[in-house]
Amino acid sequence: MRILNTFAILFATLCFAFVSCSKNEPDTPDNPDQNNKKYVLLTAEGIADGAGYYAVYNELPTSDVKNTAGYSLQASSYGGFRTYKNWIFNRSNLLGESGVLKFSVGKDGRLKEDGFIKCDGSAQSVVVNETLGFYFDPGRGKKRIQKFNPSTMQRTGEIDLSSVVDEKISPNVYTGNQTLAVKEGKLFVNITYSPEGSSGHNDNIRHYALAVIDIASEKIEKTIVLDFLDVYNQGHSPSEYPAWLLGEDGHLYFLSTGWDQVNGAYSFHPSCIFRIKKGETDFDKNWHVYPKDLNSTLSIGVMWSMGFYKGKLYVEASDENITNFGDFGKVDGYHVYSLDIENKAVAKIESVPTTVFGHSAGTFYRTSDKLFVRVVNETIGYNGLYVINEDGRTASPAFNVIQGGQPMGFAELHD
Repeated sequence: MRILNTFAILFATLCFAFVSCSKNEPDTPDNPDQNNKKYVLLTAEGIADGAGYYAVYNELPTSDVKNTAGYSLQASSYGGFRTYKNWIFNRSNLLGESGVLKFSVGKDGRLKEDGFIKCDGSAQSVVVNETLGFYFDPGRGKKRIQKFNPSTMQRTGEIDLSSVVDEKISPNVYTGNQTLAVKEGKLFVNITYSPEGSSGHNDNIRHYALAVIDIASEKIEKTIVLDFLDVYNQGHSPSEYPAWLLGEDGHLYFLSTGWDQVNGAYSFHPSCIFRIKKGETDFDKNWHVYPKDLNSTLSIGVMWSMGFYKGKLYVEASDENITNFGDFGKVDGYHVYSLDIENKAVAKIESVPTTVFGHSAGTFYRTSDKLFVRVVNETIGYNGLYVINEDGRTASPAFNVIQGGQPMGFAELHD
């Protein structure tokens, strides 16, 4: 996940290298593929301020991958991204301006910019369908969320949440800067009560709360508060990798890092995964997961990202307790676990090597039929993705990036 806004992706120039196209090199204008399914890989030379590359592939990459070959889009710094069908969304444009940026893949295989909505600050966003999405722009009001049309990339209105904000708690309130999630026609929007003068980033002074909005009518139906768990913040507001996941079981899962900052000082709580069940709009009081449920030695461990595959939740967690902010990125290893949703049976996926902290890239990437795990491990010389096998208990190497830097995002695009 992204730690500072300075980690935002700053796109630079297009890299034109016309070479023959293979499944392990990006698509090229000479040999565009007419298959509707494409794969996009983002890599970066370093965690901060390194050169990076977006590349489009006709087929799922295997073996060794050169992500700078073919027709790549060069970028600086590192990031992660979100997708909807055959669109890619980022939070800064070629000039480094914050906002909602859309890319799509043209018929020639080129990744092209398809629109940009400028925002005053890092823009959280979610796409509902081809003509409706929501985003956060503090410049238009910290207690408002904005509407936009993803097809035309035009702002189309806003929803004012000031009626459900209690300024007696704090007058400095942010809505939609951390969480914008969609389930069954409802929009779930975070309400963060930040101390006066603070950024609304990891500094909520009350329990985790969401506004529930009916998307069709735009009516704010209620607010829900997670007051039965020791949870305040969902995670880092500038992150491209969302701290929520709509599972294939229809439940909406959330992840809190457990980091809380008040008046410049951090306090540490265990990370926590919790949910809203399918068909419901309240938090499930009977289901949550702490790091100690994955590893009994983790009283204040860090869980960072989630994936869903074949009815199981996959989570990565630190292999030691984190009690100092910043140490999360210094831990030598994060392990991958599978979690049975119903009985919470846990299994460490031993065939996945330990990996580094995911930052804004996250650790899990879901395609239509596979779940990939980001593995960066210098000790064994692996810098790529593993894939969870059909049995759900083991994993195998998928591809290793040998040119272009670390993997920072991977997705399948389709109509």
